[in-house]
Amino acid sequence: LINPWSICNKAEDINDFIIEYNIDILAITETWLTGTDCDGPTINALLPNGYEIIHAPRRTRGGGTALVYRQSLNVTRVAVSSASFEVLECVIKGPIVLRICVVYQPYRTALFMEKFSSYLAGLARSPGHLLVLGDFNLHVDDPLDKCAQDFLTSMSSLSLEQHVITLTHRNGHTLDLVLTPLGNPLDLTWKSKDCGFPDHYALFIQVATSKPPLPRKCITYRKTRSIRLESLREAVASSPLTNAQHGTDSESTLESAAPENVPVESVELPPHLSKEIISSALKRISDIMEVAGLPPKACHCTCTFGKNAKAA
Repeated sequence: LINPWSICNKAEDINDFIIEYNIDILAITETWLTGTDCDGPTINALLPNGYEIIHAPRRTRGGGTALVYRQSLNVTRVAVSSASFEVLECVIKGPIVLRICVVYQPYRTALFMEKFSSYLAGLARSPGHLLVLGDFNLHVDDPLDKCAQDFLTSMSSLSLEQHVITLTHRNGHTLDLVLTPLGNPLDLTWKSKDCGFPDHYALFIQVATSKPPLPRKCITYRKTRSIRLESLREAVASSPLTNAQHGTDSESTLESAAPENVPVESVELPPHLSKEIISSALKRISDIMEVAGLPPKACHCTCTFGKNAKAA
């Protein structure tokens, strides 16, 4: 769980954060996304390869909640309507059914206490293990804060337990909370860590469940060590590729010439191989072909990363 105080200028940092800590699911409050096409570049920069996002923008400046998750997870959004607080509710189906509610509540109001308690009471009849987390802007660490203590009392009356007991804000107080049913049926553990975000610390949460296997992707490659440079050079030299007037597509020409010398094989790409590793391998192929004396177009290699990753 993080509150980056807008992801719009921190998308690449959050991308690195997800990769560095190998995060399966990331809950975000205060995304500041707008729900318009303007969010596209930010979301593209935010998501590492193999991740998706579901988010609920505020529609006005600030606010917003989001859930970033691995594509291998079966995540479904649940429609929720609330005018007194922001919430994104999702169900994750796997070895167990997990119902995650990401909450952002910027104001202390009696209406929030009433509406939020009513919302949670309704969830008691919903299937799945409940996990509620977010930025509640309540000083639950302060025993003299009546509003915060009333909130905790209300949660207890709903048989919910609040887990976070350390400060989560640089200026003090515990604002970011994690709620589960009493008895901790998820065997939840957590820790707070300063990861460089402006004012909130990150909360790392672990629950007792197994993860589904990561997807494997298929790539196509050429066995570069089998290249016979002389015969490949002759094949390219005798093809229309070297004649600029023909305007022949270099990729289709190589497809017709190269298989005679370099067999093309398909393999499954293990999910731990990053695009940086693949890009490095493609550069080696390009360097070998350049040594063979091929023109620049013939040395061109491309790789597309995503759901249908391929390399040629």
